[in-house]
Amino acid sequence: MQMTQGNKKLNGLGGWLILVGIGVLVAPFKTGAVLINTFLPIFSHGMWAILTDPTSNAYHPLWGPYILSEVITNIGLFVASLYIILLFFKKSKSFPKWFITISVLSLLIIIVDTFAVKLILPGKPVINIVFIRNISAAFLTCLIWVPYMLVSKRVKSTFVQELDFRYFHAPASRLQKFSIGLIIVSLFVMIYLWAAGYGISAFSRINYEQVSSLETLFLSVILESLPFLLIGAFVSAVIEVFISEETIAALLPKRTLPGLIAAAFMGMIFPICECGIVMVASRLIRKGVPLHITITFMLAAPVINPVALVSTIMAFPTGSMAVYRIVGTFIVAVFAGLITNLHFGNQNILREDICDNHNYGDCCDHPDNHHSQSLSAKLNDVLLHTCNEFFNMGMYFIIGAFLASLVQVVIPRSAIASVGHGMVLSIPVMMLFGFGLSICSSADAFVARAMSSSFSTGSIVAFLVYGAMIDLKNTLMMSSQFKASFVSLLILIVTLLTFSYALISVNLNLFGV
Repeated sequence: MQMTQGNKKLNGLGGWLILVGIGVLVAPFKTGAVLINTFLPIFSHGMWAILTDPTSNAYHPLWGPYILSEVITNIGLFVASLYIILLFFKKSKSFPKWFITISVLSLLIIIVDTFAVKLILPGKPVINIVFIRNISAAFLTCLIWVPYMLVSKRVKSTFVQELDFRYFHAPASRLQKFSIGLIIVSLFVMIYLWAAGYGISAFSRINYEQVSSLETLFLSVILESLPFLLIGAFVSAVIEVFISEETIAALLPKRTLPGLIAAAFMGMIFPICECGIVMVASRLIRKGVPLHITITFMLAAPVINPVALVSTIMAFPTGSMAVYRIVGTFIVAVFAGLITNLHFGNQNILREDICDNHNYGDCCDHPDNHHSQSLSAKLNDVLLHTCNEFFNMGMYFIIGAFLASLVQVVIPRSAIASVGHGMVLSIPVMMLFGFGLSICSSADAFVARAMSSSFSTGSIVAFLVYGAMIDLKNTLMMSSQFKASFVSLLILIVTLLTFSYALISVNLNLFGV
């Protein structure tokens, strides 16, 4: 009995676990800082081309594999650190194992990294203040906290929960297969770079310059957009957990003109991404919010919000592209709301087989009692939803960034120029590209920038406006909630309005280029 009471006293995130929690929360920021401050300049300032060009004086055949392995490793550590935060606050029994694994792995990475640098730069001293600081921190972590995880009674009595994977879009087995596949592909790329650098014939036939350009474009887009993906996922999770549909409905005016304007800019207060906006719109309609106001909110909120606005300005610093995007989104969303309301009026556009529960599948599988939970339970759910959104958006975004980079490198410039710089044809091409990629609006501007040298301004505007409103992912989600006739008409209206806006506004140079 005394033992049981003692274990109860030691149960919970207290004692020395508070220090562990602080370290766990700080870890993603440290890794993110390394990615942004160390590796982003390599790909954005031309250093990658210098280090991997065989004709350069700074060239070494191991630079390519070394830098790539460092980027992949740090991205892996960044994702793992987010997952460990989730395990920590959910008190998962897997947390101690993950913590020990990452701690030991971090120490080994520092050691291997040092030997790799010594191999590439044999005349350069590698034992410096940075190395001593990093190796000391990693060693002390293993020396103090790994034994603590193994023997602490508090750890054993606290981390006893099974993590519920129903929150995740992909089961654990699929995530594991995806991770293994990514590692295999990464290893192949590094082997190729090493072999091509040494001139091994089977590999050297491949255009090394093209692969180098592909890597530069792809990794620079990923590194620049990663913070916005995470911010967008976190904000979306906070809105999901803390803000009810009743709150949004109460703030939306019921009169037509004020309601449309308020709905178009409601995303500035409630920045819900397109991953969850369809389900929110479905619930708003059930609560009696007029159709034109709901549709305007559904189309505009993913774009006219602080996260998407800042990411667009970061990708296009002149600011004109952000203006084109916001104005275009406002016009398309408002007119689409009015036109759909004229066609459907007071008709029920929701599918008859949709029951009023929250089991929406895919992106938004979540419990329905957020707003009656305690604060600690809500914070736990914010972590769950953040990880869910981040992994879901991340998978789409990585594919989109890779395809955008691939188009730039593989397709001949003359062919791209003939389509991309055409006044009319380039617009539907980029709209189709945005539809298929299904990239989150908090990061799609960086993919657009990667394409901006090969496609017209009008087509880039169309990509930024259209892709956040209508893409493959949210079309499937709309089809699960709304009648097919409504979804088809909405897609047609948004397509025609976006095409017209991109064609007219850019050719008239309304906001500059």
